[in-house]
Amino acid sequence: MHDGHCLAIAAPGSGKTKTLAVKAALLLSRGKSVTAVTFTRDAALELRDRILAIAGQQAVSMLLVGTFHSIDLLMAFPGKQKTAMGADILRKGHSRLSRPWEIVREGSRRGFVACAIEHAELEPTIEEATAVIEGIKSGHSKPETQRHAELAATYQDIMGRHGVIDFQDILLKTNEALDQGVISPLQCDHLLIDEFQDTDLAQFKWAMHHRKSSVLTAVGDDDQSIYTRSEMRARVQRIKEMIAAPSEDKKPGGNPVVLLTAHGSKGLEFDEVWILGAEDGVFPDESSSIQEERRLFYVAMTRARKMLFISAAGKAPLSPFLVETGIARMPESGILNEGQGA
Repeated sequence: MHDGHCLAIAAPGSGKTKTLAVKAALLLSRGKSVTAVTFTRDAALELRDRILAIAGQQAVSMLLVGTFHSIDLLMAFPGKQKTAMGADILRKGHSRLSRPWEIVREGSRRGFVACAIEHAELEPTIEEATAVIEGIKSGHSKPETQRHAELAATYQDIMGRHGVIDFQDILLKTNEALDQGVISPLQCDHLLIDEFQDTDLAQFKWAMHHRKSSVLTAVGDDDQSIYTRSEMRARVQRIKEMIAAPSEDKKPGGNPVVLLTAHGSKGLEFDEVWILGAEDGVFPDESSSIQEERRLFYVAMTRARKMLFISAAGKAPLSPFLVETGIARMPESGILNEGQGA
C-alpha cells in the first residue's frame, strides 16, 4: 500500500468507495487514525458502516466519518460530538471559537435572497440568484456587473444583521479559522475523500489545509464530475442570460411567495404580508414569554409596505395581540380598502 498522498481515478462501478473503505479499515488495524469525508449524509453513513464492518466497533474512536459540513462543525465546536465516533481525533485538536454558529433556516434564506434580488433590481429565480451569490462568495467567479456585486453584498449584510450563516459559510468560515490558527486541522494520520471530482474551491482548500498533518487519499472519476467543462460553460451562460440587468421600465414578473417565521422576517419588507394563525395559544406561543411573542407579532406586522392581512382559523379565540392592534375585522361580505386587511 502506498504510504504517501494518493489520488485514485477510476471508472464508475469499479469499486472506488469499497477501496476507500478497505484502505481505512487496514489503516485502523495498524493503529492509525482515519477521517473519511464524502458529500451526503447517506453516503457518509454507508461509508462508516462499510469501514466498521471490516475494522470492528473497537476502532470507532479512531475513525471520523461525515460530510464536509458536519466535520467542519465538529472541528469548530468539538464539544458537539456526543458519540464515541472520532473521539480520539477531536480530542487532539483545538478550537478557540466560543460563540456557536447559527445556521439559517431554508425558508429564511430564500427570503433573504429575495430581498437581495429586489434591492439589486434584478429578476432571477431564487435558485439562479443563489448560484451567483455562492460563486462570488467562494471566489469561483467575479461579479459580472455592479448589480451582481450588490446582490451578494446585500445578502451577506442581511445574514450578518440576523446573526446567521448558510451552509456554504460553514466551509468558508472553517477555512478562515484554519488560516488564522483559530482552529487546528484534524489531528488524524490519514484523511480520505470520496467523490473527489465534485469538490469545489472551498472544499479543495480545506483538504489542502491537511496536507501537512495528514496523508491524503482521494478517489474519483473525472467523467462523473458535476463540474465538467461543457456543463460549467452552459451553466455560466444560463446564469448570465437570466440575471442580465433589467431595463429601467422593466418590472419583475410573477408573484413570488416567501414563507418565513416572524423571527426570520426581521429586516425584510414586502408589499403584501399575510400573518397566519393569529389565535390564542398559537400567537402568542404558550411556551414563550408574552413580551417576546408581542415583539415578534409587531415585527411581522411591520414587514408590510402596502397590504397587511391577519388570519385565524376561527376554532380558537383570536390572539390578544390582534385585539390590541385595533385593526378592524374584514366584513363577511366585502373587502376592506387598501391598508386595512385584517
